[in-house]
Amino acid sequence: MNSELRDDDLRSDPRSNVFLTAVLCASGAQTNVRVRNLSAHGALLEGPGLPAEGAVVQIRRGSLSIAGHIAWSRDQYCGVRFASVIEVGAWIERAGPIGQQRIDAAIANFRREPTQPLSFAVLPGDLRPSDLNSLSGEILRICERMVCMPELSVETAEQILKIEAAARAIETFGNGQR
Repeated sequence: MNSELRDDDLRSDPRSNVFLTAVLCASGAQTNVRVRNLSAHGALLEGPGLPAEGAVVQIRRGSLSIAGHIAWSRDQYCGVRFASVIEVGAWIERAGPIGQQRIDAAIANFRREPTQPLSFAVLPGDLRPSDLNSLSGEILRICERMVCMPELSVETAEQILKIEAAARAIETFGNGQR
């Protein structure tokens, strides 16, 4: 068997959909990020001001740490390829195996179900798109603060995912992309 894995081989690793907080370290700077999916060889991260493709990084979560590099970067997302193999279970242990299964199921469920149009009947009729963008931004900032709370429960993480999805829908509506 070839000891060098191709990029396609690494991308085919089983991935766990997660909602974890971590710290991304690159070029002496630290950024709080959300880990959106995780495999033995890499992760999808979300956060502000992520490094460019090729940057050498380190991800820290509690006492765990892994080196790697940015495989790709777009907007507030990036893919990280780890320098060595991780044990995914150790990285998601805080939620526990049953808790992580519930998060995976909630994310899969959310992605399968068509997004319900939001009812804006409760909002003032003279609301401007910029107001919606401000509202969405504030909701997303609240979600970011909530996921950094110690002892985040699985139930709370599930609800934060729903709130975040609603905020993104509001943002899309505010940008006129119904």
